[in-house]
Amino acid sequence: MGIYTKIFDQQWKIDIWLIPPEEVQQRQSKIAELKAKVDNNKRQSILNIKNQLHSHSLYRKSFFSVEIYDAVLNDNITSKEQFEKWLYIKKGLKI
Repeated sequence: MGIYTKIFDQQWKIDIWLIPPEEVQQRQSKIAELKAKVDNNKRQSILNIKNQLHSHSLYRKSFFSVEIYDAVLNDNITSKEQFEKWLYIKKGLKI
């Protein structure tokens, strides 16, 4: 379920999720693990890659931000070019 709104002259979709408390706890643990892995260099790599790919036609359809986080945090990917190779190796997706 989601709602749409306009913020700063841009259309945004806000998703609303209903999940059981146990799942909330599991997700909060995963978020804490992710936060522990993020340093300034990795944060910058994530932002740079997302910035370069945010308007790609396959973004949010065939690949998602979770893959960018995974690539940077777990496989030390630092650039869009490296991410494209990583995505091809991991998912067989050429972008």
